[in-house]
Amino acid sequence: MTAIRDDANLLAWLDEVLPLPALDDPRVVTRGEALRDVGAAAIRYRCRVGTWLRMAPSVYLVDPPATPFDRLQAAARHGGASSVLSGPAALAALGFRTIRPPRRELVLVPADSGVESWGRIQVRRTARLPGAHHRHGLPLAPVARAVADYVLSMPRLDQVQATVAEAVQRRFCTVADLARELEAGPRGGSHRFREALRDVGYGARSVPEATAGRLLRGAGVGGFVQNGEVQVAGRLFVADFLWAELRAVLEIDSTEHHLSPEDHAATLERDQLLQAAGYVVMHVKPSQLRDPGRFVRLVRDWLSAIARRGT
Repeated sequence: MTAIRDDANLLAWLDEVLPLPALDDPRVVTRGEALRDVGAAAIRYRCRVGTWLRMAPSVYLVDPPATPFDRLQAAARHGGASSVLSGPAALAALGFRTIRPPRRELVLVPADSGVESWGRIQVRRTARLPGAHHRHGLPLAPVARAVADYVLSMPRLDQVQATVAEAVQRRFCTVADLARELEAGPRGGSHRFREALRDVGYGARSVPEATAGRLLRGAGVGGFVQNGEVQVAGRLFVADFLWAELRAVLEIDSTEHHLSPEDHAATLERDQLLQAAGYVVMHVKPSQLRDPGRFVRLVRDWLSAIARRGT
């Protein structure tokens, strides 16, 4: 199992989005490091006049203003040699699309550590300190752990679903990795995480797909496979929802996959090939899921019509 798959993407994101300091000219230093070159009075003076910025009690930025990379470095230095960045800070550093720039940096430290939270640096003591994946000096938690630490504090199910789906869809980690973190982690706030994992386990790749699958199963409309594979004309397609016996395909047209003319043309070609092979294809917009009863009736009537046609 490889938790972080796309190292090239990570390195490119760090290089382009987070400005890197020269190795021989560090921007973030600890007090001990600073005292090798200047005295305590000089440190106080530089912080007072603004040529240095105090990022934490014993961590300084020697060339303000702070960049996102500086803040991540400062959080890790404040946490100490064994600390690991997790939650939104680690996921943002991995280029997660569903993560907004973090307002706080979560740092995991050993349970017996005496380090305290400070400013925007959130320190969490844990007996389950994970091993870090080091990238440009940043100690990042494994993706499954970072996701778990992030989603447990999220108030909305759709936010949790989006993050969990992205982690699995982009193959940063597996459903099993996330399930292990769920069971090993705290119970508070875990019900949304558990429900999102159940949706992804059924095959949902997006929030609308997860919602549609949950509505259909809840209404007793079964017999389908999410992300079912269909091979026609020598090509393999993945259907959002597939009723294989009825040769019925339901697609949830998430805007993420239907924005460009190229996407539209590819969807049209796929539908034509499926229909030529005897499949019936129906597209539903995510907005139609806002009326669950109407959506379920539409799908049920559509499936009934297909079944009658085959008798």
